[in-house]
Amino acid sequence: AITPIPCPPGTWSNAGAPQCKPCQAGYYSTKGGSSYCTICEQGHYCGTAELPPQPCPLGRYSDKLGQTECTPCGSGTYTPAQASVECTLCPAGSSCSNPALLPQQCSSGYYSNSGQVSCSTCPTGYYTTKNGSALCNTCPIGHYCLQGNEEPKPCPPGTANALHGQTACIPCSEGKYSAYSGAI
Repeated sequence: AITPIPCPPGTWSNAGAPQCKPCQAGYYSTKGGSSYCTICEQGHYCGTAELPPQPCPLGRYSDKLGQTECTPCGSGTYTPAQASVECTLCPAGSSCSNPALLPQQCSSGYYSNSGQVSCSTCPTGYYTTKNGSALCNTCPIGHYCLQGNEEPKPCPPGTANALHGQTACIPCSEGKYSAYSGAI
């Protein structure tokens, strides 16, 4: 009597079939003698039929069953962990320059909307003194803002400022004065 030889990993056969069949792409069989191959799960890829599913690395995802490779995340997104089934949009107040890295908070003087690869400098006349800002504040009336990462400074005595978003205070005109800081 001839003893049947079990099919090797990465292949399968029906009971009594004369030959082993390779698992199709996106399927795997890690044990010899299998009568079926298993479809690769989401968040993983199956590049080699005799190996178990491999988790998608950081910065890549797999949202379908039976994938042979993971899809790279797009600009302004990231994956919080391996084996991701989707990419996550970078949150406002952060930058995502590399999908394989976690979001980096914007420094003071910088801001970002969601989905950004970098933080932007606060425009002239605007500021934010905290990290992770989604927007910059307008410099208030009676103050001036030189740097986007500094608190507004009140106009010194002898100067005034009646407008928002200014980088300097205007000296009082002849015949007028301001005796206190922050004059408008």
